[in-house]
This record gives sequence, C-alpha cells and structure tokens, in this order.
Amino acid sequence: MSISWKILKLETVPSLEGQTDVATTSTIVCYWDYGDGKMSYRTQKVVGLNCDNVGTDPNFVDYANITEAQALTWTKAALSDGPVDLVAMMEAEVQAAHDSVVNPQPAPPAPVPWA
Repeated sequence: MSISWKILKLETVPSLEGQTDVATTSTIVCYWDYGDGKMSYRTQKVVGLNCDNVGTDPNFVDYANITEAQALTWTKAALSDGPVDLVAMMEAEVQAAHDSVVNPQPAPPAPVPWA
C-alpha cells in the first residue's frame, strides 16, 4: 500500500497582475493504492493557490507550462500554509481508512439477554 497524490483539476484566470493564464485553484486527491493504479480510498480538497505578487514573481509559470510536479508542490504548500497541516491530516485519514480495512476492529460483543 502506498499513499499517493494527484491533481484532478486546475482552475485559472485569464490575467492577474499582468500575467496571463494564472492557475488560482487546484483540486487535489490523496489516496492509497495497491500498485494497480486504482484509488482504493481517497480524500479530496479544493485549494486556493498562493497568487500573491504573481506579477513580480520571476518564477511565474503560465498554465500551459505547469507540470504535475509543480502543481503538486504548490497545492501541498497551500494545504500546509495555516494553523493546521492539511497534508498530514489527509494522509492520516487515508492511512486510518487503510488500517481499518486491513486490521478491522472486532465488533463489541452483544450483551447477554439476562444481564
């Protein structure tokens, strides 16, 4: 089992601060798979990307030239930028779901009728 990440969608605006085709929002999924490429359990978030000072950013990349690796880096940075690390939270959720399938907890015994 491995935890994986995938960008499902990027949304853009035509222009922002003098730049064109600016990615502003990302839909990301964190999931586990068993090596068959299928998402066995997944959690998904829509994330606003950091567009602060995009007009003066020397490393700006327009939509047509964004790689999935860049989109993942930007999106995970946005998820981690706050009081709660949402990357860790999403990975923990996926791990817990996996663990509950692989090592299910037995149901508590039913009470006896004479108790």
